[in-house]
Amino acid sequence: MILSGRKKRKVIRWGPDLNYYDRLEPKFGNQIMTAGRSGRDFSTFAEACIESKASAKIMCLDYDVSPVFNSIHPYVDFEIGLQSQDQICRKLKEALAIAIPMQDQEFTCGLTSFCDPLGLGKAVLMPENIGIDIDVEGLGIGKIIKPNNKDGWSKAISWVQKNKEKTKEMGKQARHFAVANYNSKIFVSQVSEVLHHVIANNEVTYR
Repeated sequence: MILSGRKKRKVIRWGPDLNYYDRLEPKFGNQIMTAGRSGRDFSTFAEACIESKASAKIMCLDYDVSPVFNSIHPYVDFEIGLQSQDQICRKLKEALAIAIPMQDQEFTCGLTSFCDPLGLGKAVLMPENIGIDIDVEGLGIGKIIKPNNKDGWSKAISWVQKNKEKTKEMGKQARHFAVANYNSKIFVSQVSEVLHHVIANNEVTYR
């Protein structure tokens, strides 16, 4: 069942379940944390953290392990292996900021992870991605880095380390944005509105 006709298309944004994140009771720690699967560039992020001597935690799967992970670094924790989303979020809740280091691509990879900083009220560090149409810097909720750019990551990470109170304010702004514009209740409401409109106006094509 689909809507027919280009003019009848509507963008509906998927957002975090804020009630779930509230139950986690987020607080601010000192680490920049990252987790995820699809299209990630953990290697560049790790190199930038090591170069910046930033306190960080990287949670990834075996196939994301790179040579830079092999030596011990006092500032960076590596957790390699499968974890549930709940296990990951219970660690992310104590982050200073959340990073989403993605490869250069035009898909929505990272969109699910993007819900975590919004729900937890954390600043987000991420590369440019035209598949995610949120103005992170314009909204004051984080920093945008060019993909695969170690210097860009180092600069953003160093800024966070030197401006922890401003970083926390970015996190609070991220949460305000989610409450007002970008959450699961709004998503469900918009889906319901579209379905009611389609049914009421018989604008359905069966294939």
